[in-house]
Amino acid sequence: MQNAVKKILAEIGDKLVTQLRTELKNQGHIATGELHDSIDYEIKTLGRNTTLTINAEGVSYAALVNDGSPPHFPNIQNILDWMNVKGIEPDDDKTKKQVAFAIAKRMQIEGIPTKGAFEHSHNTYRTGFVNRVFGSNRRHIENKIVDGLAIEIETSISNTIRSINKDG
Repeated sequence: MQNAVKKILAEIGDKLVTQLRTELKNQGHIATGELHDSIDYEIKTLGRNTTLTINAEGVSYAALVNDGSPPHFPNIQNILDWMNVKGIEPDDDKTKKQVAFAIAKRMQIEGIPTKGAFEHSHNTYRTGFVNRVFGSNRRHIENKIVDGLAIEIETSISNTIRSINKDG
């Protein structure tokens, strides 16, 4: 039975990882690809319990991308680093530092995501990539587990009855 549970959880894990990565891309959150590539799953069995855990190992900002943040003045160097990764260059006589400061000022007023950030989204969302994927899959996950276990239980009962009939 435990192998069947692991198989069901692996199918769910594969689907969720794929959809989380796709949602990140659709929301326009790919800069280095570090968060995208870090999303994975792990199945653990301890005694009679088997669990599926979705991880973003080694990425400290996954919650910020999912939840956004209230208005605050961020670290300018972090913005400069992000600008370098994204290849953002000032298009007039402003310096990169001035552009980074303007972005920080907007975050101080609006929080994250800023209103301007939505232009990078391909699906109109900039937060909730985890919530959207898990929310839209909740029913599928429940059905997959229930249906898979029902088949396993039915098979187990049939095998037991055949064994009893053969021995009896």
